[in-house]
Amino acid sequence: MALFFGWLPLYLPELFPTRVRAAGSGIAYNVGRFATALGVMVAGVLFAAMGGSYPKVGATCGLIYLLGLIVIWWAPDTSKKNIGG
Repeated sequence: MALFFGWLPLYLPELFPTRVRAAGSGIAYNVGRFATALGVMVAGVLFAAMGGSYPKVGATCGLIYLLGLIVIWWAPDTSKKNIGG
């Protein structure tokens, strides 16, 4: 759920030049929607595969934050970009 409301609509548009930022925002927002829907379906499959154990599913899904900590090292720094384009 955090994928849709979290970093996708906030960070991804920053990767686009100003002239296409609105389109980038729309793409990022909708990619988040599809990724969240896929995540919900995968969680159901994961729940069935783990024998209906909520703690196991929760612990496994929590690993996404560990993945985020690793991936962030390769994300470009947009704080020093020229806002004017």
